[in-house]
Amino acid sequence: MSPLNDLEIDAPLSPKTTVVNVGSDPPGSLIFDPETVTIKSGDTVSWVNVDGIPHDVVFKTVPEGADAEALSHKQLWSTIGESANSTFTVPGEYDYYCSPHLGAGMIGKIIVEEDSRRLRKLLDDATEIVE
Repeated sequence: MSPLNDLEIDAPLSPKTTVVNVGSDPPGSLIFDPETVTIKSGDTVSWVNVDGIPHDVVFKTVPEGADAEALSHKQLWSTIGESANSTFTVPGEYDYYCSPHLGAGMIGKIIVEEDSRRLRKLLDDATEIVE
């Protein structure tokens, strides 16, 4: 019996999108809500402006192999409902901030975990090809 058979597969393999509210409703708090999110490799984060104040998303630190520039959204957006999306494929911790509000402590963190369910599917598919 393969150790892969011991992996728990408890959710669909499709990537997920996690929403992070940018600002607060009603306006007044310069925050990312939630401040920290944990996602799986291949998932997307969607930042949505909820207060109509100009914001951006700029990555300060990313894991080796990830591209901070490509993940960042440096153009300010200020319309309620306006959003920016990034998909994360490299496991690790990503720290980001809103550049106009960094002094006010507007920071966030994304923790990307390896998705063993997707790894299991890839290995199963590879095994079928070899057999």
